[in-house]
Amino acid sequence: MRFVITGYLMSKKDNIPNFVLTRSIVFYLACIFLSLPLINYQRIKIADRSKVNFYTEPQAYHELVQYIEEGKPIAQEKLEEYIYFLEKSLEKNPSSLDYAYVLAFLNSVKGDWPAAAKIYQNGLQKQQKNLWFYYNLATIYFDNSQYEDALNILSTAVTIPPENTLSFFNNSPKLLLPIVTEARVTPSDLKRHIKELYRDSYAMMILSYYQTKNFEKMRQWSQMALVANLGHEADFYFYAGLAYYELGDDSEAATNFKKAIARRNDLDEAYQFLALSLKRQKHEEEAQAAFAKAEMLKQITSSQNLTEKKFALRIY
Repeated sequence: MRFVITGYLMSKKDNIPNFVLTRSIVFYLACIFLSLPLINYQRIKIADRSKVNFYTEPQAYHELVQYIEEGKPIAQEKLEEYIYFLEKSLEKNPSSLDYAYVLAFLNSVKGDWPAAAKIYQNGLQKQQKNLWFYYNLATIYFDNSQYEDALNILSTAVTIPPENTLSFFNNSPKLLLPIVTEARVTPSDLKRHIKELYRDSYAMMILSYYQTKNFEKMRQWSQMALVANLGHEADFYFYAGLAYYELGDDSEAATNFKKAIARRNDLDEAYQFLALSLKRQKHEEEAQAAFAKAEMLKQITSSQNLTEKKFALRIY
């Protein structure tokens, strides 16, 4: 009499009692079922897909776009998944600067600023100049109070031709173009964003000079920003006025603060410094009126002070 159990041929002459065989089978099956919760199926899924270009699938970067557009946090599991696939893509194609660019951004989202900065630094050594790498690296330095490092980067950033920056996206059909498509960013939007990058790069440079107390350079770059016609004229007139104020030229300071106020009358800082510059010129009545306006605006507005402006990393 012969029968099959778990792939082996058994017979009475094996002298194995049936109840032992039955219990062995039950024990074997129990071990399988008990081990199921311990298997990391997500990791297996990731490993299986590591040979595939992650960003060829639209759903893969939907949460990233939501974070950029709406500030909606990326789930930790999804964030790690993004980072994992980008790292794998870079292992296979180390020269893929678009993947490095997004990976650095995601490391900053994760809070790993040193890793993000290192990726941007490596990118600057490999690629033709484009503003995205420079701006994001400078932002990391600025937000961590490394103003001299930020200035070293920004002095190059503001000289980069816009076409270099735009071509960086056009040459990334599998990653950056799908991301901006998901975000419904048009070519004209992208050009506008690049202009905003230049404007913020000038502002960051000016504030870095302010923090390092190089007020003459601050004055020069404020005036250059105005000549460049980057928008936000009120901000740059304020920065110019602040530079003149710190240099002791109260007449020019007051002139520039008034120009800033003429373009934006909710700048309590502009009224505050206007009052101080007028007071130093002994224009007491006009100074008191400016002080009063500054105090009133502080009570009714919640806008961030221009001297404390923060900058955010960007993908597009």
